[in-house]
Order: sequence, then structure tokens, then C-alpha cells
Amino acid sequence: MEVIGVVHLPPLPSSPQWNGDLEEVIRRAVRDAKALEIGGVDSILVENYGDYPYRIRVDPLTVAAVTRVTTEVLYSVNVNVGVSLLRNSAPEAIAIALVTGANFVRSNQWCWTSDAPEGLLQPVAREGIEVMRVFGKKVRVIADVRVKHASPISGRSVCDEARDLGGRCMADALAVSGSATGEEADPEEAKLVKRCSGKPVYVASGVTPWNVDKYEEADGVIVGTYFKEGGVTTNPVDVERVRKFVNRVR
Repeated sequence: MEVIGVVHLPPLPSSPQWNGDLEEVIRRAVRDAKALEIGGVDSILVENYGDYPYRIRVDPLTVAAVTRVTTEVLYSVNVNVGVSLLRNSAPEAIAIALVTGANFVRSNQWCWTSDAPEGLLQPVAREGIEVMRVFGKKVRVIADVRVKHASPISGRSVCDEARDLGGRCMADALAVSGSATGEEADPEEAKLVKRCSGKPVYVASGVTPWNVDKYEEADGVIVGTYFKEGGVTTNPVDVERVRKFVNRVR
């Protein structure tokens, strides 16, 4: 089971809560990335978590800032690194991954359409694949099935959506999460998604050392909140929490 730890970035330039110090953002990101690596994760996902309320698609300044941060993280660790751009900027995340050497991205709305606090999240699969085609290189896409903090409007079943994500929309792996950040995902839904799509499945929220056994059929987990000091999403990464979780998984 692959363990992906999340580096939650503080507010970036153009965010409503930006404090004007990009070097501090980089220091915090590198610190958390190193802590995750020391704790034993297989991969690290860099995400603009602090930019809420989010744009549906990020602006150029955010792309530039995340490119800089991702580059610094890549220089600092020896594990795979990915990019997630909230709320629904997978094509931009793919571009960052391609030019920095990151290995994968997470996409909130790769296929279908959802209603979210930011507005309608519409599919970006075609645009993301075109970015890879133009660059001449591929990165792995982990696509959410019924992403958290959103409601699907398709009326289709979870199985239908999972099948299309892995088929017509060409995602490499699928992510299953709870309804909100830190909320436990449904183990039965994870099994269903894997069976319907035939793709690797990642459990992407609410995973802890005490419930990870429920997801033994999953190919990986994406862990953010549990790895933080006191289990608070915006706190620094706690190396001992990471070690505890990774040892449990192993």
C-alpha cells in the first residue's frame, strides 16, 4: 500500500489570506516534506490548501508560486512528489509537474460535474491530457470519485462514474474520500470503485492507524490531517505520527 503524505501550503500570493512572505511558505513546505520523508512515506503531495475560498481555476501567480515551492520540495527529498491545485486546476497542476519533474497530480473533477461551494466543477480530463500530449510526457493522474466538499449532479451511480473515470477519461488511479477534509471514507465504496473501474484506488481522507485495516484492499492512502501535530490540518507535520502510521501499514 502506497502512503502519500500531504504538504498543505499556507496562503499563496493572490489568496485572500496571503501574508506577503513566499520564502516562509517555502520553508514550511520543505520542513513538512522532510518530516514526511523521515517518517517513511512513499510519496508527497503538494497542495495549495491555504488558498480558500478557492477559485475554480487558479490564477497565473498561484501557478508560479506552486511551481517554485514544488521545485524546492523536489530538491529537498528523495521520494516521489505530486501536485494538487484546488479547486479544479488539474491541467495547471500537470503543467507544473511536467516542468518540475514531479510524478503525479490529484484531480478533484477529472470527469463529470459537481456542485461545490466555489461553483460548478466541470471536467478537465481532455484539457489535462492535451497538456501532456503537447509536452510529450505523461504524469500519473489520481482522480477523485465524488470529491469531498461537493455534490454530483449527474444522477449516475458511483459505479458508472468510476468506470468512466478510469475508461473514457483515462485516469490512472481513483481516489475515494469522505464528505469533508478529515472525514472517514466508506470502505465499501472504495471496494466498489475498484471493482467497477479496474483501476488502483486510493483512500483520500480520514485514514488513521486505527482504521487503516478497513481499507486493506486499497492500493494506497493519501494522508494529511492525521500526520499533523494534534491532528490539526494547518499544523506542522509530526514525524512520530507519520512513523506510527507507516509502521502500522507495513
